[in-house]
Amino acid sequence: MAQNPPVLMLLSVDKVREDAFVAHVRYGSLPVHTSGSFHGSLAEAICSTASGIPSPYAGFVEVRYAGVCGGTYSVQQLGEPTAASQVADHLIEVVSALRTRQ
Repeated sequence: MAQNPPVLMLLSVDKVREDAFVAHVRYGSLPVHTSGSFHGSLAEAICSTASGIPSPYAGFVEVRYAGVCGGTYSVQQLGEPTAASQVADHLIEVVSALRTRQ
């Protein structure tokens, strides 16, 4: 039986307070997964949300934070705390650089 190719989804993280982040995953306009809870850091929100994506959807996600795309990663990769932390650090660095330019 032929296997369907992995799909590309969007994992978006919003900062709602200084110490609270929420994340959700969409496939086009369809919601796929929402963490449903607050996370204490951007990295935690990315890792926890990626880990919670239902396996039939597992493929790749584009990660966005504060209007910035941090790249495309495999869901499995982002489920690892070290990888999620590296992506979060990169996003924070880019967002900070963009705010400095304004």
